Amino acid sequence: MFYCSSGHVYAPQPTAISEDAATEPVSLYGRTKWMAEFAAKDICAAHDIPLCIGRVFSIHDPAQTGPYLRPNIAKRLAQENLSQPFELPGADSIRDFLTAEQAARIIVRLAPRMLAIGYVGAGADRPIGGAGLVRIVIPAFSRATRCPA
Repeated sequence: MFYCSSGHVYAPQPTAISEDAATEPVSLYGRTKWMAEFAAKDICAAHDIPLCIGRVFSIHDPAQTGPYLRPNIAKRLAQENLSQPFELPGADSIRDFLTAEQAARIIVRLAPRMLAIGYVGAGADRPIGGAGLVRIVIPAFSRATRCPA
């Protein structure tokens, strides 16, 4: 069985996070994903089913809505005076941003190995800072609004 968890189960760290890093979720979302990992382990153990837990990091998508980083950046780009500095708290923090399509491809690639028991980090090959995500959003924003980047 494959359970899609989240990188939010890890303790915050200033460097790259490996699969064996300490789990210490700080958000409600991270705690619920971590608790679901325990439930999946218990269910699979009770029925002798192998379990692979994929911890996916920072999914974003051009069609994403709601209170998430990418749609908030796009909203700010549409509303703020871009001749002024664009302040982005945490812009220098490194994160492993994945589009929803990239995350799905990683999970499909893992499928043949899902009989392996354990944790798998599902992240991008190139972690970037929050400012890097703004650079990803700006071209999409520019195309959608026909404005120069």
